[in-house]
This record gives sequence, structure tokens and C-alpha cells, in this order.
Amino acid sequence: MGTMILIERLEVQNANAISSPLTMGVPSITAFMGFAHQLQRLVHKANPSSDLLVRQVGVVIHDIDLQTRQFPRSRSLLKLTANTRGGRNESKKSDRASFIEEGRCHLTVSLLLDCETEFLGGTSETIERMQHLVMGRMRLAGGTIINTDLPRIQTVSNDRRTLARLIPGWVLIERRDLMIEAMGEGLDAIDALHRALAIHHQRHVQLDSDANSENLGSHATVTWSSGRHQPGYIVPIATGYQALTPVVPSNNARDRDTPHRLAESVLTLGEFVLPLRLEKPSEMLWQYQRDGDLYVCQQQTCSLFEEPLS
Repeated sequence: MGTMILIERLEVQNANAISSPLTMGVPSITAFMGFAHQLQRLVHKANPSSDLLVRQVGVVIHDIDLQTRQFPRSRSLLKLTANTRGGRNESKKSDRASFIEEGRCHLTVSLLLDCETEFLGGTSETIERMQHLVMGRMRLAGGTIINTDLPRIQTVSNDRRTLARLIPGWVLIERRDLMIEAMGEGLDAIDALHRALAIHHQRHVQLDSDANSENLGSHATVTWSSGRHQPGYIVPIATGYQALTPVVPSNNARDRDTPHRLAESVLTLGEFVLPLRLEKPSEMLWQYQRDGDLYVCQQQTCSLFEEPLS
């Protein structure tokens, strides 16, 4: 564990809410990891002597507003924006360039960075530079950072006092142990995901003492309950990518000098928990893991589980 830097309550507008072909809501973990990596690169560009190295990132969601359209009978659909690829001189709808539909959300998020650094040049100087970089040049999950003042960034300790500063909020914890358990019972990955997320409605009939089979309707009380297979705020999350093709040049990409490969999203289960349920902030940290063609973000240990994740 190195120096821990807390970036408190970034207000992000129009962040990408579609994290994979099957999930929507909170942006992918790779979006937050990518933000931290880009911040590290910008700090190095502004100060080549800096030794800032972000190894792990923790995510705390304080508020999220999914952009949806409301319909009768409490039905809602995600708003999809038409992001054209053509120029500004498109006057006819039939001539409009192709577009990619993107769902959006507004969110307030805090990021905890585990950094391997000694802050060469001074702690205050590095943090001040990070504040101006975050507000001046950076985006988060494709969204715009709209804080009216410079974000509060400071070093923190790996103790419960730091966790107390993150409330109200929800920490995203990996629950791939639920996927491993379900697949160990013979389910495939999709069935394991569905079992954890499906909502089951159950009817309960309570008969009165003087009830009989001929007059059941007037002497029975019917109640309904709803629940999931696993208690908790369980959600599907995108945590990385699985390569499908070799690394080859691409003539149809904007950058023809960089090799490309096709990949698909890697999904697993996550759980939102209150910060004070953790023993220490380091339990919320995500880090990159690469195994052959698999490139994912994972967590190592959490006191909420009996055994560490591996």
C-alpha cells in the first residue's frame, strides 16, 4: 500500500451509461481506471520529474441520475442520443451521417487512488497540479466535469476516518464469488448472472381457523413478497475485455499506425455497499489484471466475504 489520494465528489454530466451490450447504469470500471491513468500521464507531461504512479482505484458513487423517458404505467426507457459523425452543414435529415446511440447519466463520484510515489517536488504542488488538470482538460466516462470550484484532492490514511468522509455514498465491490459459486453448481455464465439478478414474486396464503375448502375466498388472506436469490444491492458490471482476434493493422481506423484487435466486454456481478461496512479503504481498490487475451479490473480482498477473492 502506497500513498492514498482521495478525489472527492466529482460532478459529471452526460457520462456514458451503457457500459456493455448487456448493461446500463454506472459506467464501466475501466472508465474510472482509465481516468486515473490519464491523470497520471498528464501529471508526468506537466512535470517530467514526477514519480506519480497510480496502481489501484476505488470507486464511490454518491448520486446517479440515469437519463430516461417516462411513459404511462410507470414504464421508463433510456434516452438515446444521436451523435452524428458528419460536419455541421448537414441540412437534410436524409443526408445525415451515421450515428451511434449512446445512453447518458449524471453522477457524483469520488475516486480513491493508491499511488506508488514519493511526491518529488512536493505534495502540495502535485495535488494543485492535479486539481487544475481535472477541471481543465479531463473527461470522465465520456462526461463533462462540471464542479464550480476546484475539486477537493488530498492525501488520506487507510483507516475508517477516510470511510466516514465518503458517506453518504455507495462503494462498488466485486462479487464474482457469486458467479464462481453458481457456475460450480453447473450453471453457465449467463444463467449464473440471471439467477443473481432475477426478482422472484411469491404468493402467501394464510387460512383463518374457521376456513374450509367450500368457502376459501372469504376466509383466506393472500399476501405477496418479492426477493432475489442473493440479498444485497447486486448489479451486473463490466470490468474489462476479452480479445477475439490477433493484433493486426487496421486500414479503417482513425489511427492507422496503431495495431488493433476486436474484443468483447467481460461481465460479472458487483455489489454496492455502505462505506462503513468495510474495515478499511484499501478493500475497495480495483487493479488491472492481464491473463493472455483477458484484460480485466479486479479486487483482491474484502472483509465482507469469508474468503479472499482470487
